[in-house]
Parts: sequence; structure tokens; C-alpha cells
Amino acid sequence: MSELGKILQLKRALIKTRSQNLLLQSEILRLTTEPEVYALVISVIEPDSKAREANYASLPIGAMAQVIKSTRTPDRIGKIGFILSGADQNGDALIGFEDDLEAFFNVGLPGQSDRREIEVVPINERRVVVSFAGRLLELKYPDQLVVRPGDTVKLSDSTSQILGVVKQPTKNGITGVVQKIIAPERCLVTIHNTKHVVSTGVFGGLIEEGQEVVIDQSLNIILDNLGKIEEFFKLIEPANITLDDIVGLEEAKKQLIEAIVWPIKYKELYEHYNKQPISGILLFGPHGNGKTMLGKAAAHMMAELEGDVSKAPAGIIYIKGPEILVKWVGDPEERLRYAFRLAKEYKRKTGRRAIIYLDEAEAVLRKRGTGISTDVQDTLVATWNSETDGLQPMDAILMLATNRQDILDPAAIREGRIDRKIEVKRPDQNEAVLVFQHYLKKVPTKDSADDLAEYAAKQLTSDKYKLYQIQVMDDKPKVLTLINISSRAMIFNIVDQATSLALERDIKSGKNSAVTKDDLDEAVRLAYVQNYSLNHLDAIQELTTDYKEKITGIQKMKQAQR
Repeated sequence: MSELGKILQLKRALIKTRSQNLLLQSEILRLTTEPEVYALVISVIEPDSKAREANYASLPIGAMAQVIKSTRTPDRIGKIGFILSGADQNGDALIGFEDDLEAFFNVGLPGQSDRREIEVVPINERRVVVSFAGRLLELKYPDQLVVRPGDTVKLSDSTSQILGVVKQPTKNGITGVVQKIIAPERCLVTIHNTKHVVSTGVFGGLIEEGQEVVIDQSLNIILDNLGKIEEFFKLIEPANITLDDIVGLEEAKKQLIEAIVWPIKYKELYEHYNKQPISGILLFGPHGNGKTMLGKAAAHMMAELEGDVSKAPAGIIYIKGPEILVKWVGDPEERLRYAFRLAKEYKRKTGRRAIIYLDEAEAVLRKRGTGISTDVQDTLVATWNSETDGLQPMDAILMLATNRQDILDPAAIREGRIDRKIEVKRPDQNEAVLVFQHYLKKVPTKDSADDLAEYAAKQLTSDKYKLYQIQVMDDKPKVLTLINISSRAMIFNIVDQATSLALERDIKSGKNSAVTKDDLDEAVRLAYVQNYSLNHLDAIQELTTDYKEKITGIQKMKQAQR
């Protein structure tokens, strides 16, 4: 090997050795460096009262001072500096900071303490209480640090002394809802139906009742304010849906008019008869038959009565029952209470009633003591009962919607809370004709919409689309067809499917046409195919209510072929 080769080989060996030494030094540093642990500041202990009441007119030069307020240099609030001069005749003293900035701050001369912008910081008397490893520790901290309640600080593992403040700490913890403001620095919160008094920390004076907050694991202090729990229960302004947009359901419409229109339109008659307005309405029946549309129409009706609909003066608080039970969105009971608070707040601000509409009510108001409800659901029923008892008749109207009225808690829907129980039934053949007409008149049709509606409704009752045959003792078999599982939503979907078939035909031909009888025929067949394998137990129970004791057999029919 040449001399040059030997030199290069030696150089590579030196580089490799140097790299290995650096790695070794890094490892030694890792193994010998004292670990830092994190602690949460619960409170800051202020210096003694004598230091606070010092004569600010003769400040000690060189002493430390903390800026507590300032309109001239607000970016210095909370910062600590050094006193460079005594106060002048206006009470201004020069304060210098580590970044070389110097500024004047008022010291609050005798009789002018309300103007004071700084406080003298006594040396070695700055202390904090921190939560660490399940214990509360009182520690001194460096004079140059600005520490606030709720801050996360680094501690020495060996001495437990504060080394610094963590700039971007995590704010993980337990969520709760503020029930009551006790004082600017303390509040009462509810966590999983249990009440705790906690420190507001840096949110002192900024917390409001009904807000959701994050609390540290030791349940001592608020770490974050998530704001009002409005994401699930918002005051939705009324949609442009009227009772005329809902086909059929005449009894339900009549009850809504009595609940909403009469107390306002005939107020003097109500007073004459000493009659209270209807407090609540239960809408029950199969899915897809207009319960939600009735709620929207009710809000629109109230808006027409109480103001200009275009300005949306009335609204509906829409609550989807299962969402209350989602465990990671906070206290279920508090969320239910908030819906009632929102209604009362709306009444106070506008003088008008809101509608509290609880959809899928069986998720929240399930019957207690039967083994089908959970502990949370039991407490939700109690909360509902308490809130409805505290609701004045003209504060809000309660509307419940469910397809499982059989499992609702009787106390939750008793008279006085829910005065009207209205069944929203499936459309029969005559009503199906009206619903078909309503939707077919909105699309171009080859034949008259009335004729097509008659034809389509008849197809729903056709034996061609039988689903079950029910054997009954001493009677002829009963047949369950599409009409027995139909809904207003299904009829809309059949018309929509027929429109899609016409649209597909027009795209292929390049010419505009219209919905035909054949399109409706195929759309009804597709509805049958799509629903054939589903569970129709509810529909069977509806059909056999009057003779269920006489049933000897139920036969699933073979699917009709095209």
C-alpha cells in the first residue's frame, strides 16, 4: 500500500473513532443528566402584605417589580423588571427589563393606589403551590420567572425546585360543566354528575355558567375553556316548511295548531277559561312519516305568529337523543339541562317561546326499573322530570319524537309534562295517493300526476309484492305487502327513483322526456327488492294488533321475480 493510501486509511479510522467518541459522550450525558419532571401550578402565593403596602413614593432603586397593568406598554403586563429611578411628581418610575427595554409605569402615589401599575417583588418570597405525583407542594421559584396558576413548570427531580415554565404544555384532563361562579378565582363544576369546587386559574373572571371546561387530573384547576356546550343543541331558526307541505296527518296538524296558535291568537279566551297552554306533544310512529317535518312546521308557525319569518324570530332547539349519551362529549345530564337553559334564555331575550324537539326520545327517556335502562339513562329521566317541572307553560313547547313509545318512562311523558300523544301513522292507500300526487306534481310526467299517483299507490298493495302471509285461526290468511311497510319517505324515494330512471333514459337518448308509468313500475319493484330482506317485525305487529292471539303461523313469501 502506498504512503498516500496509508494516510487515507488512518484518516478514516480517526473519523470513525471521533464519531464513536461523540456517540459515547452523548450516551454518558444522557445517563448522567438529571431528568426534569413536570408539575402543575395550582396557585401563586402573593408576597406578604407589608411588602405590598410599601411606600411606593420612595422605591428602592434596583429592586424588582412586576407590571400588573399598563395602557402605555400592555405587552409588559406580567413581566418583571428592575426599578431604575424613583417616582416623579406624576407617580411614574422608570423600569428596565432583560431585553433592554425601558419604560415608565405609575407606582400609585399615596391616595392614588388605583393608578398603580407595578408591584414590588420581595426577594425570595415568591412561592407557588404545585400538584406533583398526587401531592401538593409549596415551592419557591426564581425571581425572573413569571408563573401563573395553570402553568406547567419543570422541576428538578432531585431537589424539586422550579427550573422553568413549559412554553407549550398539554391541556389534557377531565371535562366538566360550570354550574356556578363562587368567586372570580373559584367555581363549582359538575363532572359525571358529581360536583367539585375548582380554581379558575388564568380564566378567573372569564368563565361563565354553562361553559364546558378541562380540569386537571387532580381536580384542582381549570386548564382550558371549551366554551358553551352549543355544538349539539343549537337554536335552529325555522325552516321554510309549513303544515301545507305535509300531506295528511290531519290530527297531528290540529294538535299542533292548538298547542302553538291558540295560546297566542286567542290569549283572552285562554284567560277567560283559565286554561294553560299545552306544555308538550309526543309524536310516535314508524320512521319516515313526518315527525321531524311536523317539528319544523311548528317552528315556522310560531315565527309567523310572533314576527317576520324572514327575520327568523322563532326557533327550535333540536336534540338528537343518542348524542346526549356519547361519553366523550361531556356530562349527559348537564347537556340536557343546557337545552332547557337555552330555551329560557331565548324567552328572556326575545319574549318568545322556543320549541325543544327531542328526536329518538327513547334513547334519553327509557323506562326505569325494568332492566332495559342504564344508570345514566335513569339519571337522565330524573333530570328531564326536574327540568320540565321548572318550565313555565309559555317558556317553551316540548316535542318528543319516537318509534318506540312502548319503552318510554311513564313519568317523563305524563300529563302536565306531555299533554298530547299523537300517533303519526303510515299512509294507507288513500293517503298514499295524496303523497304520490304531492311529489309527482313537482316533476314532468307523461300522463297526469293524478293518474300516475293512483296507479303507483295501487302497486303498493299488489299481491305481486307480498312480503309475508300470516295464518289466522278461523279466518283467511292475511297478507303483508309494500303498503304495510311504506312511509312518506319511501313514497318520496319511489318518485325520486322513477325520476332517476327517466333522467338516465334522457342522457342516453339526448332528448328530454318525462316520468312514465313504466318508470314508476320499476321504482316500486326496486323498493320491494331493497326492503325484502329487512326486519319487518314492527310492521307485522301493527298489522296483527287485533288478532295476534289467533295467529298460527307467519310465512315469508318468496321474492317476486322481475
